[in-house]
Amino acid sequence: MIFDMRNNLNQVAEIFVTAVKMTADSAMQYTNLVFSLYGIKQLQNYKEQTSIDVGVRATRLLQEGTFDLSRDALFSELIVRLNDIEQELSKHEKPKNSSVNPFKAKKTACACTSNCQGKEE
Repeated sequence: MIFDMRNNLNQVAEIFVTAVKMTADSAMQYTNLVFSLYGIKQLQNYKEQTSIDVGVRATRLLQEGTFDLSRDALFSELIVRLNDIEQELSKHEKPKNSSVNPFKAKKTACACTSNCQGKEE
């Protein structure tokens, strides 16, 4: 009798530990996804601001009568910075597309339920 109770408690503890581990894993995955999306949003804002700076500088140079924009050091630096931002964005966009939101993933039924078709009740 005592052995059966100990065995049952051991099995319950194993189920509990597995459930906690799965919850922690999905929470970590979701946290990484949120941080990745936050970084992408910051880069997009920085790209937009840099694009505005490029437009302002080009307008100022054209108003001054300089038609060869490639000779201006500040304009060239802004273009290089814009290209760097776009490359960084392309690096972040690929992992974002391949990552899966754990809360939108297809759920399967656990072995302890009577519903074996993968649908939750």
